[in-house]
Amino acid sequence: MTLATLLLLLVASAAADETTLAWRTLNVTEGCHFRQTGACSGATGARQPAGDLGCSSTVPCHSGTCPSGYCDCGDGLRTHPVDCKPSSHSAFRCADVCAPV
Repeated sequence: MTLATLLLLLVASAAADETTLAWRTLNVTEGCHFRQTGACSGATGARQPAGDLGCSSTVPCHSGTCPSGYCDCGDGLRTHPVDCKPSSHSAFRCADVCAPV
């Protein structure tokens, strides 16, 4: 039995509101990433896996460094699509974007 399975079993025994919070916490730490895309196109561009970042990494956005892509919050949930224009968004972390989802 894996650690993730044990955590899910523990979560399943919690109250409904606590289950949601614990599941989202587990999901953010295990399934959350920034997925970089090409063509400055947010969630619709071709994937560029070499530019992916971890959940707690800061996705920068300043002149010269502003990748396009989206947060993959796990379970197929894609959120916070951004393009590569420096004025389009501020720096962010997918951990912060995915946590309240």
